[in-house]
Amino acid sequence: HRDLHLSIRRQRQMCIRDRTCIDCGTIDDTLVGNGVKIDNQVQIGHNCKIGDNSIICGQVGIVGSTVVGRNCILAGGVGIGGGAPIELCDGVVVSAKATITQSIDTPGIYSGVAPYMEHKKWMRNSVRYKELDALFKRVRRLEEK
Repeated sequence: HRDLHLSIRRQRQMCIRDRTCIDCGTIDDTLVGNGVKIDNQVQIGHNCKIGDNSIICGQVGIVGSTVVGRNCILAGGVGIGGGAPIELCDGVVVSAKATITQSIDTPGIYSGVAPYMEHKKWMRNSVRYKELDALFKRVRRLEEK
């Protein structure tokens, strides 16, 4: 059994602050693009790819094999992780403390913090929460009749 260590490839004009950890790739290199700024106490998992000119604020955690597009902003305390590799397209902004568990394929601003609860109930409610706006509109139409 032999350990295989791949590298971290970083481009020019980067800024990486104190107590940040960028894991070396295990399947492929971990890549950090040009002009990327990474604040204090950030964890970037193995095999991640961070696109050019993205900003990662303090205490962000990114699970391995995540792809962050170009010109993205991850505000403080953002968590990215899920059951499959996650990709954020170019131009995604994620608000502080939000948790991203699925890929985002449309540029824009994303937010979301849910209170803690028993996991099974949380999973069920998180699916329902996405439909809350449509449900509200449906109830309003029914009430108008």
